[in-house]
Amino acid sequence: MQPKGKTGCAGVALNLINKLYGIERELKDARAEQRSQPIRHWLQYVGLRAGQPLLPSRRGLPMTRSNVAERIALAVTVATKKCPQLQ
Repeated sequence: MQPKGKTGCAGVALNLINKLYGIERELKDARAEQRSQPIRHWLQYVGLRAGQPLLPSRRGLPMTRSNVAERIALAVTVATKKCPQLQ
């Protein structure tokens, strides 16, 4: 269980992904040139270089879509066990 006020790795990852999806939603109708600048800014914000995986595996390689889905499902399962009010 996380100490009060602390966020685990899964929570941090979900927050970062949510911010990226928010950028994508805001810019869904924009041209590619208009989308690239906010996404580059987001990459700097999270400390990633272009080409570096957002969610690396233990070996530092990009995780597959199914692996990311499994990790998120596991995080949700653990969170709902620790915080039943999330159900």
